[in-house]
Amino acid sequence: MRILLLWFFLCLQVLFAQEVNEKGKRETIKGLEAYYRKDTIVLRKANKKLIKLYKNQRDSTLLAQYYQYKAKYHEVFYTQDSAYYYYSLSKELSKSLKDSLEVGKCLLHMGNLQREVKDYLGSELSSLEALEYLVPLSSYEYIEKAYINLGLASLELNESEKPYQYFKEARFYNSMVSHGKPYFIYNCIGLYFQKNSLDKTAVDFFSLGIEGLFSENYKDKNSKQRFNWQLGMYDVSVKDSEQYAILLNNLARSNFKLGRLEKVLEQLYEVERIHAANNNLFQLSKNQINIAEYFIYFEDFPSAKVYAKKALKYAIVSHNNKYWLEALKILSKLTAGRESHMYLKEYTTLNDSLIKKERELTNQFAKIKFDNTKKERENFILKRENENRKVEIIKQKQRNLVIALLGVISFSGLLISILFFRFNKKRLLLERALDSKKSKEQERSRISKELHDGVLGKLFGIRLGLGFLDIQSNQKEKEKYSEYLNELQEIEKEIREVSHKLTIDVEGGYFPELIENLIESKSKVGSFNYSIVIDSEINWSIITNEIKINIHRVIHELLNNIIKHAKADFVEIKIDQKNEWLIISLADNGIGFNEEKVIDGIGIKNIKSRITALNGSIEIQSYKGVKVIIEIPIKETT
Repeated sequence: MRILLLWFFLCLQVLFAQEVNEKGKRETIKGLEAYYRKDTIVLRKANKKLIKLYKNQRDSTLLAQYYQYKAKYHEVFYTQDSAYYYYSLSKELSKSLKDSLEVGKCLLHMGNLQREVKDYLGSELSSLEALEYLVPLSSYEYIEKAYINLGLASLELNESEKPYQYFKEARFYNSMVSHGKPYFIYNCIGLYFQKNSLDKTAVDFFSLGIEGLFSENYKDKNSKQRFNWQLGMYDVSVKDSEQYAILLNNLARSNFKLGRLEKVLEQLYEVERIHAANNNLFQLSKNQINIAEYFIYFEDFPSAKVYAKKALKYAIVSHNNKYWLEALKILSKLTAGRESHMYLKEYTTLNDSLIKKERELTNQFAKIKFDNTKKERENFILKRENENRKVEIIKQKQRNLVIALLGVISFSGLLISILFFRFNKKRLLLERALDSKKSKEQERSRISKELHDGVLGKLFGIRLGLGFLDIQSNQKEKEKYSEYLNELQEIEKEIREVSHKLTIDVEGGYFPELIENLIESKSKVGSFNYSIVIDSEINWSIITNEIKINIHRVIHELLNNIIKHAKADFVEIKIDQKNEWLIISLADNGIGFNEEKVIDGIGIKNIKSRITALNGSIEIQSYKGVKVIIEIPIKETT
C-alpha cells in the first residue's frame, strides 16, 4: 500500500513538473510572438507569468527565460542598455546551469545590440564567443545567425574579404538546417556586393533570394505564375512578405544604380505597400528614402520632398537613426533659406547626440561585460582559494590522523593486552559458571526423575491399592476415606508440577509447540479462552536452551497467577522478534491487581529474577486486566 501511494505521489509530481514546463513553454512562445509583433502588453503579461512560475517553482531555467524576455521588452522600447543588461544576466545564469545553447543565444542577441549601436568590434567578439558554445552542440540554426552577424559587423567595418567569407559560412550551415531558408543570406551577400559597387553581382543574389522565397511559398508552377500576376496583392505569410520586401527594395536600389530604371519605381511602390500593410515603419523609412532619391534623379523635387518627409516621420517613430539622419540631410538640400537651415541644424544636433549616445552605450556595454568578467574572475579566484584551503585542511587532517593513529596504536597495544588478560579471566569464570549451572541442571533433572518415577509412582500405587479396599464402615468413615484419596491425588498433582518445573525438554521438540501445549493445558484448568501468536520468522535453533527454559517457566508462572488471582476468561500471548530481541507479551482481561501490594510477591520476584539473569527487562501494567511485556536479548547457541 505504501509503495502504491509513493508511486502515485511520484506520478503526480512528474505530471506537475511537466505541466509547469508546458506553461513555461507556452509563455515563452507567447512572449516571442509578441516581440515580433511589437505587442508590449502581451509581452509584459508573458514576463509576469514567467516570473510567477519561477517564484512558485524556483526553477532557474524559468528565471533565465524571464531575463531574456525582459531584454526583448526593452528592445521594443529601444532601451538597448537595459536589454543588453538583461541578456547578460540570462547568459550568466545559463552558464551556471551549463546550458550552452541558451548562453550562445544570449551572446547572439548581445552581438546584435552592439552592432545596432555601432560597436562593431564588440559585436564581432560576442558572436565569436557565441560560436564557442554553439559549434560543439552542432546547433546549425544559431551558428548560421552568428556568422550572419559577423558578416554584417565586418561589412560596417569596411573589411574587404571577411564579410563574404562569413556569409559563405552562414550559407553552409543554412544548408545543414532542415527546411533552411537561404534567401536572407542571399540578401546579405547582395548587400556586400552593393556596398562594394558591384551592383550587377548584387542583383544576381537579390534575385536568387526572391526566387528562393517564391519556390518556398509557391511549390507548383501555377501558383508561381499566379503570384507574378498578382504582384500587387501578395499572399505570402507576414514574415516572408517582409523578407520579400527587403530583397525587392535592395534589388530596386541596385537596378537604380545600374541605370535599369524601367521597373524601379514599381518595385519601390510594391515594397512601400508591403511595409505599410505590416506596419514595419523601420523598413518603411528606408524605402521612402529610396523613393525620394528616385524622384531627385528625375528632378521631381516636390515629390522627392514629400517622400523625404514621410521617411523622416517613420524614422523618428521607429528610432531608425540612420535614415532619420538621411532624411534630414535630403530635406536640407531640397529646401532653401530658414527651412533648409533648420533641417541642417537638426541634422548636426542629432548626429552629435547619436554619436555621444552610441559612445555611451558602447561604454555601458563594455562596463557590463567588464563587471561580469570581473565577477567571474573573482568567483574563479575565490573558488581556487577555497579549493586550496580545502586541500590544506585535508593535509592537516591527514597529519593529525597520522599522529592520532600512532597514539591509538600504542594505546591499543596496551589495551589489548589488558583486555586479553581480562577476557581469559572472564572466560575461565564463565566456563566454571556454566559447568556449575550444568551440574545444577543435571541434579535438578535427577531429582525430577526420582520424584516422577519413584515417589510419584509409589503414591500412585498406594492410591490405587486403597481404591480397591472395600470399606464397610459407617458413612462418616467412608467420606473421610474418600477425602484421603483426593488428598493423595492432589499430592500427586503437586509433585508432577514440581517435576515439570525442575526439567523441561526443550531439545526434544519444537519449542512453539511446547508453549502452545502449555497454554492449552492451563486453559482447561483455568477455564479461559486464549489466543497465541508466535512469529514464524524466529529461528529457535539459534536461541539458547537457557532462554527457552526460562521463557517456558515464566509463562507457566504467569498462567498460574492468572488462574489463581485474575478471574479472567481470555488470555492473549504474543512472541515476536525485533532485531536481536525477543518480545514476549501476555495479557488477560481479569480484575487486575494493586501494583504496590503484589509487585513484590514471591511469584513476581521469581519471574523478575529469571528475566534479569537473561539481561532482559520486564514491564507489568495493570489496567482493565494485566499486561506483561518482556524483552530478552537473543544469544546464539555455540
